[in-house]
Amino acid sequence: MIANKVAGINIVFYLMMILLFGGVVAAIVSTADSALLSFSAVISRDIYARHINPNATEKRQLTVGKVAGVLAIAVLLVIAWNPPGTLYSIFVLK
Repeated sequence: MIANKVAGINIVFYLMMILLFGGVVAAIVSTADSALLSFSAVISRDIYARHINPNATEKRQLTVGKVAGVLAIAVLLVIAWNPPGTLYSIFVLK
């Protein structure tokens, strides 16, 4: 792998590779965090509070958003542990 060759040249390159991959991981986690927060907000505010229970309190909306987030993570973990053959097969309904 190219990263191993570059990191093996010098300690400075090794530290630069650590920073580079740390930045990549931070970007992935930040994006996933934002997507999950947006999904929870859409479920709790736009769907639950607007259509299902218009009189819901803020606390109830927060609970619904948290539950939606946990369920989304559970579904994504199941997909990650048992990946389909292709991305196309995720979206095909049979």
